[in-house]
Amino acid sequence: MSSPKEITERLRKILQLEKQTGYQDTAVLGGLEGFIARMVEQMVIPSVTPLLERVKSYGAKSVVERREVVRELEDLIPTLEFSKETAHSSSAPEDSLKKPIRYAKGVGDQRAKLLKKLGIETMEDLLMYLPRRIEDRSVIKKIAQLQHGERVTVQGRVRALDVIKPRPNLEIAKIAIQDNTGVLYAVWFNQPWLKTQFAKGERVSLYGQVERLYGGLQMSNPIWEPAEANFLTGQLVPIYPATQGLTPATLYRLIRENYQLYRVQISEILPEEIRTRQGLLPRSEALKAIHFPMAIEEFEQARKTLAFEELFIFQLGVALERQKMVQQPAPKLAISDEELEEFSDALPFRLTSAQARVMAEIRRDLASGHPMNRLLQGDVGSGKTIVAAGAAYIAIKASRQTALMAPTEILAQQHYERLVPLLEPLGLRVALLIGSLPAAVKEETQQAVAAGDVDLIVGTHALISEGVSFSSLGLAIIDEQHRFGVIQRATLEEKGDHVHVLVMSATPIPRTIMLTLYGQFEISIIDEMPYPKDIRTYWISDDKREEVYR
Repeated sequence: MSSPKEITERLRKILQLEKQTGYQDTAVLGGLEGFIARMVEQMVIPSVTPLLERVKSYGAKSVVERREVVRELEDLIPTLEFSKETAHSSSAPEDSLKKPIRYAKGVGDQRAKLLKKLGIETMEDLLMYLPRRIEDRSVIKKIAQLQHGERVTVQGRVRALDVIKPRPNLEIAKIAIQDNTGVLYAVWFNQPWLKTQFAKGERVSLYGQVERLYGGLQMSNPIWEPAEANFLTGQLVPIYPATQGLTPATLYRLIRENYQLYRVQISEILPEEIRTRQGLLPRSEALKAIHFPMAIEEFEQARKTLAFEELFIFQLGVALERQKMVQQPAPKLAISDEELEEFSDALPFRLTSAQARVMAEIRRDLASGHPMNRLLQGDVGSGKTIVAAGAAYIAIKASRQTALMAPTEILAQQHYERLVPLLEPLGLRVALLIGSLPAAVKEETQQAVAAGDVDLIVGTHALISEGVSFSSLGLAIIDEQHRFGVIQRATLEEKGDHVHVLVMSATPIPRTIMLTLYGQFEISIIDEMPYPKDIRTYWISDDKREEVYR
């Protein structure tokens, strides 16, 4: 006796052959109904019964009716895979949106693997798989009204079918559609099997772009379905991101069928007060409106609702993360006003009001007893490095080491060369650690850092290597943070105990990206330049290049 898997695989092949032979009920000896009756006898599981119900009197049906039966049978095959796995098990959840997607109607193991490629692993994932856009296929026109270039839906009867072979490796399936005003030709390239999908006299619905060629009207590769289906034509149709083996139409059908089954289980996330104030839909209604909209305005309102919900959840997560961080302890790095004045007096210039404001914010964070997480933004030349030097000075005076990590060796050297003359006169010990240093120098520097003989270490990714350890790291400063990964930043933080973090960026960061990458950070912006910018641009001819270099 064949296994259930072998039987269902054979059914797939028979249905495919039935389609290719034009639904003539010749794909299997004894007809399709007879084969499924024998199949039901061999597979003693409840879910095969609907197959027999669908195929009843198949031989007596019209070609159009047979095509619909075959489509329904293909949709039922995945449910047999589900039954094979769960017929003898009661452990699978029955009513939860968290159940694996293979238990969804019309899915099964094979289709579940394809859905996983799209990030769909649960029932909730399927219902929350939102369309990329909506396509308006609701405009239905008579053939005589069609204009070249417009995308519309046309309905008519099939009057002729043919497959043309104008040259090797090219086959064109062509059908003539007629309504009471004219004739339209539909063509599909290298899909000759489509000829068997139509029956003369059948009413079909086409959607596509109209072309006027050789004095006639034509649609190339249009979407099509029986005129009474009203599924992929004649209405607003959502277009989903797809993958090989899963068309947007298949996804649409899966979502429609499973939404009907699980809509009562869709729980509300947004409080009613917020929904009312913002003019948003209940979550179940929003999902219905975005997947099956009756009007463009309904689709847009649903998209607004779900976008607000997503941002609300994200902001809530950020708030919880911030609250958790505020509750964590960290060393209090506090110094007196007199000590801070010592730093300010050593500068060859006065801080701008913006720099002074940001310094005060950093000083408050470092003395709070909770980990500082602050993003410092400012244009090139706004004085971020001086503020970072001030933060390092506070940490070091509070008996903690500071690490400044830059993305490139050149930038790390620039920071080092600028900070040494600024901080060493104040008694602070500054060192450089980059990959291009001789091995002996790197080893000596690492030993000094571990022994606490270095107050500020400036470097690149070398700072997060396994060979680097700190005596008492209290502050991590990361320049051009967007060029580092989250893991790299975390690795540096882990080299100390509840390390304070200051990240710097000269790149303007859009608000949405800032929320995503730095949602748990407080933000300081240096919005004042120490001196006016005087940028001049010159065009120099090639024969003057040597003068420019000098």
